[in-house]
Amino acid sequence: MANFERHDTTNWDSEQVRRSTQSSGKEENAPSSHRRRRRKKNLGGRALYLICVVAASAILAGVGWLLANDLCAFNKAPKTVVLEVTDTDTFSSVASRLKEEGLVEYKWFFKLFGAVSHASEKIEPGVYELNTDMDYRALIVGMHNSSGNLNSDTVRVTIPEGYTVSQIIKLLAENGVNTEENLLDPGDTPMENLQFLVFLAAVIKAVDEYADLLRTSVATPGNDHRLGANEAPPAIISIFVGEELEAVIDAIASDSPYAGPVKMKMDLGVDVLPKFSKDTTDRNRTSPFAFTGNKFEFRMPGSAENLSDANTILNTAVAKELKGYADELESAEDFTSAAIALVKRTIRDHRRVIFNGNGYTAEWEEEAAKRGLPNKKNTPAALPALIEPKNIALMEDFGVLTKVEMESRYEVEMEHYSKIINIEALTMLEMARKQLLPAVNAYMSEVANTAASKLAVSESLSVRSETKALTRLSADADAMSDAVDELQAAVDAAKALSDESVKAVAFHDDVLPKMDALRAAADDAETICGEDYWPLPSYSKMLYYV
Repeated sequence: MANFERHDTTNWDSEQVRRSTQSSGKEENAPSSHRRRRRKKNLGGRALYLICVVAASAILAGVGWLLANDLCAFNKAPKTVVLEVTDTDTFSSVASRLKEEGLVEYKWFFKLFGAVSHASEKIEPGVYELNTDMDYRALIVGMHNSSGNLNSDTVRVTIPEGYTVSQIIKLLAENGVNTEENLLDPGDTPMENLQFLVFLAAVIKAVDEYADLLRTSVATPGNDHRLGANEAPPAIISIFVGEELEAVIDAIASDSPYAGPVKMKMDLGVDVLPKFSKDTTDRNRTSPFAFTGNKFEFRMPGSAENLSDANTILNTAVAKELKGYADELESAEDFTSAAIALVKRTIRDHRRVIFNGNGYTAEWEEEAAKRGLPNKKNTPAALPALIEPKNIALMEDFGVLTKVEMESRYEVEMEHYSKIINIEALTMLEMARKQLLPAVNAYMSEVANTAASKLAVSESLSVRSETKALTRLSADADAMSDAVDELQAAVDAAKALSDESVKAVAFHDDVLPKMDALRAAADDAETICGEDYWPLPSYSKMLYYV
């Protein structure tokens, strides 16, 4: 058995107790001091890591800012340089010269940008004027023959604001850009003006072959209401040429002698004025594409239309026909005979598009169908022409638009149509629910109270007029209420469709008829409802009291 030494603590004095306590405390505090030293060491490591991260971020931000300054041409001293690019130059050598001239700061970064953007395929030999305001992209675009080649004949012309087309043409002619010659001016003898006939034939052929594409340039929800009415041409694209020019065309097509029409005298009904000759190119307001003496007018665009679409399509289509003419005539042994034969063939093949009559009549629609002319009366029916292979080929062949861009325009325009009709339908629903139906019900209550008051005075008093008004108003209110429900259901169903083409067709075929039904019921109620109750301005107020 182990022997344990027993300590007698009863005789310890206070000093012994204090020393014993201090000794014990040092032993207990030893691990704590180690922890404090370890904690200080960890804090120092973390602070050093944070300092390194901040420093690295600052360095990267500085480098990024320097590269961004060079890429975007920020904070560079103004400088203009004339740079010549030769056939033997590589993209790397061009980058070196740009750095030498001070147009780029970091050659390696410019080369990296060029590799990503395929810039080597865009730079062409030539002499170019470049400056330090140009960013990387502008420098690359600036070294392209079509944009800034000083070897090409470049003329700078400033067109003052407000200039008309004739003033612009005259200004360009004064600067040697073009001549003032109008290629569509028939002169005094159009039958003998071969230049005019060639360009006339090119326009006729272009409009006939690409009528469907031209129709897309004016396809909007608003224009759907306008075309075919209210001094607007129909949706069928035809060409009006006037009596004299039609006689020329008929003579060419039939190989018969030309006999110009007799000038008609206009009877103005006033004896003191001389007799004026009637213009043989009399303006036909029902024609979408009319020749008016020395120019063509395209009358289908509405007031809100962007004319660039129509101009782009017309110019490209006519350019395509003129290119075909040039290819054919350049190899001809007898230019004049070949040009006359070409005009005759074009007129015979495309005579169907020429129409001088009234475009508003139902007979013209039947005749146009027989001739095979397209009649796209609404936007969803017209827009698919944007993705027709022949129209895509036209735009791609002349570098105007790619297939992807044409398909994108088709999808965007279809979506735009759906959104516009959706907004109009929702607006109509809100007006009917919050304005028209409450107004009709309030007026019916007034009429009913009037009838009740008359009967309260004497049952012999007639309330036939009140009864008739109430019966008709009640029918209109019911019709509006039913039309609201049907319209809401049609809108919900159309919005649920995912395909934009199908959705646009649904908005036209399903939503618009429901909107017409609601409009018809509201129009009838407006003729009966009291003026003080109807919340919208009537036609008479808008026409005579505004």
